[in-house]
Amino acid sequence: MTSPENSSLHFATDTECRACPYGQPCVQKDQDGKLHITPSTVFDCVLHGATPQGSITGLLDSLVFQVRAAANARFGSGSDSQLRGGVNNARGEWLEDMLKFIFWNASVEFGGNVAIIVKLPNASQLNFRDLY
Repeated sequence: MTSPENSSLHFATDTECRACPYGQPCVQKDQDGKLHITPSTVFDCVLHGATPQGSITGLLDSLVFQVRAAANARFGSGSDSQLRGGVNNARGEWLEDMLKFIFWNASVEFGGNVAIIVKLPNASQLNFRDLY
């Protein structure tokens, strides 16, 4: 698995994933053996508090790469197939978070004098990747 082309991001090594410094690993296994992704932890792990650079699609791909790398490091190479639904849910949450950041920054830039309420579409209403 090769990392996406974005030198400003940090991708955890196998050793770092096994000893996650964020209190809760990116990917965990429940009592039934199902894998669960913690989207906010993935953000922390990849960005380390830095401002994201590049395209939204590129960042989303980088976050997915980190999830797969963490799952492989912690649970073996066969874990990718168990992540499909979780990755889709996490991508949606990450996109919502990114759009919140964009709107927040726009509000700050305009002195907080702008109020915009936007209902975000779900996956069945719009393929958001078509926008980029």
